[in-house]
Amino acid sequence: HNDYYRRLGFMRGVYYLCGAGMNVLVGYAGQKSLGQAGLFAAGAYAAALRNDKTHIAARQALALGLFQQHQAAEAEALLAEGLALQPQQSSLAMLLSRFKLSHQDLSGAIDTLKTALPSDGGGSAEARGQLAALMQRANLHTEAVEQFALALKQNPSHGVWWMGLGISLAAEGRNTPAREAFQRARYASGLSAELQQYVDQRLRGL
Repeated sequence: HNDYYRRLGFMRGVYYLCGAGMNVLVGYAGQKSLGQAGLFAAGAYAAALRNDKTHIAARQALALGLFQQHQAAEAEALLAEGLALQPQQSSLAMLLSRFKLSHQDLSGAIDTLKTALPSDGGGSAEARGQLAALMQRANLHTEAVEQFALALKQNPSHGVWWMGLGISLAAEGRNTPAREAFQRARYASGLSAELQQYVDQRLRGL
């Protein structure tokens, strides 16, 4: 009971300070700002993680906030901690992979996703699609073909993945299956007009 009332009193104080700060800034100074809201949200996410270290949404939101404040190392450490607790949590792995790619750590981005995805070919289709695209970027076309195929097995209407599969198959000189993949991409969903033109161009060249 004492802990409950202590926590309740603490939160009342936090809300009071937040409101008082906005009153001074907006009411008296006439300035419009949402900076306090961001700090308040960061505090709320940190509190949620203290109560439950496996709280995925709070960890992702706090990591994004740190990254946007140019604290990339802290953001990556926070996600790595979450993956240590939940090694196959693909949403954390996808975000950490994107952070690593932002500072040109392509091999680290690939390894992050490979570690999080199960070896039996299951797991998140989105994570496999992201991994396939990274492998393609690293010219690992054989591995990219495998990952695109696994992602498409779960979501066969994903046009960008069919296009990616076609690109990697063509890079390996496998023109017949590459043509089939590009044709599937044309009739699948998710391709912009520009990507449709690219697919048509690739088909004409095969």
